[in-house]
Amino acid sequence: MELKAVIALKPGDVAAEDVLDHKGNVIVKKNTSLDKFLIQKLTISKISCVNIKEPEDFLTTYFEKIKVSKTFKQFFEIYSKNFFEYKKMMEQFLHSRIPLDSAKLFDIIEDITSPFKHSKITILDMLSVLETAEADFLYTHSINVALICNYTAKWFRLDDEDARSLVLCGFYYDIGKFVIPPLLLFTQLSQVEGDKNTRSTRSTGH
Repeated sequence: MELKAVIALKPGDVAAEDVLDHKGNVIVKKNTSLDKFLIQKLTISKISCVNIKEPEDFLTTYFEKIKVSKTFKQFFEIYSKNFFEYKKMMEQFLHSRIPLDSAKLFDIIEDITSPFKHSKITILDMLSVLETAEADFLYTHSINVALICNYTAKWFRLDDEDARSLVLCGFYYDIGKFVIPPLLLFTQLSQVEGDKNTRSTRSTGH
């Protein structure tokens, strides 16, 4: 929910909590959709601020709420900027054989993670709702694995040298797939997923 000044309220805003006057009387009930008359009533009652529902408050599952949260929107902007930086580096490596700069790879991970070190929503949770275009799958996959490796390094309290090595492994371990023709690569991935579903069906009997 968001604490919003009464002068900034708009018709259609929904009260996240009961709004009480200075005597403790309820003047607007929780979940009430405000109209211009209720907003005027709040003004007359000298109410300065009201807790208003945000988009995620109307959703039911944890991951639905993440996807519309301000934290995820910030994450997506930062991630997208670094995605294009990484994609540029990879294309220079693949087409011009310009070596990847490890320091820049570490900078990408730091830039993505540093704003969310104290966030209630973890990087892993935000990665789980991040949508990826098929054409960009390998680039995002490499970044995501490196982020997971960074998370794992902190979880196991690895020293700086080992942590950096693990992050580089995340970036590099699937690098060979970049030279596989996309049609062949994604056909193979589809077949693997199909085999998994078949095995699952056989094991469950459904």
